[in-house]
Amino acid sequence: MKKMPAFIAFLLLTSQYQAFSMNGFAISVAKGRGASSLSGNNTEVPYVGPMVKYTIANDAVARCDTVYKEHWTSWPVLNVLGSKIVFERYDTRGGADTIWENQYYKYLAVMDSDGKNCYDLDTMRRQFHRCLIAWPAGDYIFYIKNLFWWYGPGEYESKGAPTSEIWRVKYNDPSTRTKIFTYKSAHTFSLSLDGTRAGVCSLYDNMFRNIPHAFPPTSEPVQTGWDPLVWVGCGSYISPSGKYHHHFWDTDHTNLRINTWDLPKVLLATVNFNLTNDFAVWSGMPIDSIAGGAMEWGRWACNSDKWITMGAQNKITSQQPAAWDHSFTSTNQLLINWIDHKTINTSRNSKPAADGFVYKSDPGALWVAGGPGGETYEDVTGTWRKPNGDAVEVRHGPSRIDHSRTSLSQKVNVYTVQGKLLGSWDHGIISRALPTGTYVVAPASAVRSGTARISIGGNEVRQ
Repeated sequence: MKKMPAFIAFLLLTSQYQAFSMNGFAISVAKGRGASSLSGNNTEVPYVGPMVKYTIANDAVARCDTVYKEHWTSWPVLNVLGSKIVFERYDTRGGADTIWENQYYKYLAVMDSDGKNCYDLDTMRRQFHRCLIAWPAGDYIFYIKNLFWWYGPGEYESKGAPTSEIWRVKYNDPSTRTKIFTYKSAHTFSLSLDGTRAGVCSLYDNMFRNIPHAFPPTSEPVQTGWDPLVWVGCGSYISPSGKYHHHFWDTDHTNLRINTWDLPKVLLATVNFNLTNDFAVWSGMPIDSIAGGAMEWGRWACNSDKWITMGAQNKITSQQPAAWDHSFTSTNQLLINWIDHKTINTSRNSKPAADGFVYKSDPGALWVAGGPGGETYEDVTGTWRKPNGDAVEVRHGPSRIDHSRTSLSQKVNVYTVQGKLLGSWDHGIISRALPTGTYVVAPASAVRSGTARISIGGNEVRQ
């Protein structure tokens, strides 16, 4: 594995950034399940229901508004400006309990982020499949249509042609629909903001393969040449910058792995997080109000490399069925900052609710405020950049971030990931002072604040 050079780690440790409260908004599809279930008990039930908007102020939900309830919705994605939402719209003309009997019409739709001006861009397959949507910077939306995502052993030979078609369309012109590429199978699909890097999770011959690659590909991407730390697992999502790739790496979807990568097939660093031991703890809430089941459909915020949206199942009882038995688990939308170690539970669904329903909220989408405006994203240091990577100057008020030029102390406090202080060292000798492992570091000086998570391998420090 190619390791991050020590001088890059030095720059990360001495960067002029601090942890700060997040403002912005999150979009999620919420549904109730119980006696009047929307969609039955099948494991592959999509999240369908009204669309809600959570306004976030200082790392907390300030208000919740239903922005669309005329029809069922699923798979919402925001543009980088936070001004538009693209999603699947279900027109349930056949009745509320007939989604599995194809008595509905389905469309790729777009609307303003306040729920106004909704219109359709494409007609989608009526039988359920995952509509995988990505909206990089610019006018074009990319999506997968007209596919079945499952191929079993030997079925390529019997079924022949590939099935997962990538299309694109301008958000304001349905006539621009064009097919771009056809994957053999696509379980998840994502794009960087500049549209040059993609992630696809292929599922065929009963094996998942997470494959970051250049987009659009000239041929079917394969995992050959990738470190297993990248391709083994489920769910392939590329961050806005294109530098980071996350996926589940265990069959229960309780562990999330984040890779730092480069083209063509270079793994620079990797770090692992756990739903119970990390994300639930960071929330400050009772662990069983968030954790206990699986995580689902984690996506990056539309304009931040720091933040990830995640669906996390509650633990219902000590005799809970297997994690994938969705009939007995409620699900919350979590907003996770993997750099500053924060988790915001927007939906706070109980287990079950007092009315007897088991409520579910999907991972949805997140837009982070505080940038300079326009098409920009936040990198892991808190710097705002254009999709091509150029830094953009931002003038923040004192409540946002302190950009004072006070130099970082040469000494940093080093903690275990559980929070135990190991000691203080000069940042230049951490890799020689400590054994291989993952640690959290923070400035020893009270003048500065903020943390960074590092891994030590060999004699180098990696992010």
